[in-house]
Amino acid sequence: MEKGKNGTIELMEPLDEEISGIMEVSGRVNTHGNHHVCVSYVQFKEDDHPFHLGLYNETVKNMHEFPQFFPLGGAQSHDPGIVT
Repeated sequence: MEKGKNGTIELMEPLDEEISGIMEVSGRVNTHGNHHVCVSYVQFKEDDHPFHLGLYNETVKNMHEFPQFFPLGGAQSHDPGIVT
């Protein structure tokens, strides 16, 4: 989701832990970009090191621009509905 935009994240299974803070969500997004069906998520803890969102966003852009340098565990999806 874009910064400053609101949306809904739908989980495939109920949570068994409390989550908060910065999350990376992978899954499918609807055509309006405001509803995601979460396949997996990663919670970034900031206990010892603050999370730098700008560097993270730049890394994600580079991964999408140069997928040959960032293999993600198998064949790359060319489905525009897949969000990582």
